[in-house]
Amino acid sequence: MRATLAWILPCALFVGCIATDPACESRQGIPSRPRPPVVYLAVNLGLEHTDDLIKLRDSLARTELRCGLTAMSLDAMHIVVEAGDFDRARAMATGIISRDRLTVRVYKSSNIETEEPFLEVWEKGQNVREENYKLYLGSFVGERLQ
Repeated sequence: MRATLAWILPCALFVGCIATDPACESRQGIPSRPRPPVVYLAVNLGLEHTDDLIKLRDSLARTELRCGLTAMSLDAMHIVVEAGDFDRARAMATGIISRDRLTVRVYKSSNIETEEPFLEVWEKGQNVREENYKLYLGSFVGERLQ
């Protein structure tokens, strides 16, 4: 029994450390993951721009906005925020994208069924077009699927 507890406790602590995302911790050390209901705020523009999405999430988290990352499908990752924070988060995100010259797609509304097209495409900090959701498969993924 004691040996089992001695083995389980360090494992649980180790898993807890891995599960805590430091970029989404507030300055006081309190996790700032979004609480349900959550909505999509932004999505990467293919795997080659995933770093830009993560930079955006990190910048939002530093402002104490509750945010998180979710993998939705092959080659796609989303930033999610609490539904009540969408408008504030969107305004902050577009400022960060422009300032840091990021390439990401930003949802125009928290209710994606009411907007069409419902994504703004930002490339190198410039709003270049609007589009509906689609996957941007990288060259490696596209070759593997054929």
